[in-house]
Amino acid sequence: SPKHLFINICILGDARKKRVFTRTGARPGDQIFVTGTLGDSAMGFKLLMSGIKYSASSSHRRTLIQKHLEPIPRIKESNLLANSKLQVTSMIDLSDGLVQDLSHLCATDKLGADLHETNLPFSQALISVCQQKGSNPTDLILQGGEDYELLFTIRQEDVRKLNRLFLKTDAPVSHIGEITK
Repeated sequence: SPKHLFINICILGDARKKRVFTRTGARPGDQIFVTGTLGDSAMGFKLLMSGIKYSASSSHRRTLIQKHLEPIPRIKESNLLANSKLQVTSMIDLSDGLVQDLSHLCATDKLGADLHETNLPFSQALISVCQQKGSNPTDLILQGGEDYELLFTIRQEDVRKLNRLFLKTDAPVSHIGEITK
């Protein structure tokens, strides 16, 4: 970039061999879950690009902009999953939007997915700003991006255990669908 300085950092580490979660491994019947809420970062980015000043915006707008500028990594939640006995079959962080990142989990084995729109996690801030702007929050949830929430699949028999496990976290977990053939 002729005007800006960019710094890239690469951090390497080790993982326990049996508890590494990858994009591959989902099977028909696996249940799809996501942490947190989706679409907030995409709306925060839209607000920034529209020229709305951070300090001059409503609390909902500030919340959305902050979600874009300072995403919360789900380290506690991923550690909980790694240390549990749940059968996590695949996982990815949501950086490209729900539809695109879910397609990564399905692509390897030519799988599909049924999503339940009523279970998609919306924040009150997103709903409020979308109503003001006359836009559909579902579009941002499906195609937004930069949320950095966890999208993962587990076996049907582990759903109850997962819900109990996530009572120990600050992040909500939503059961949004099922992997299909």
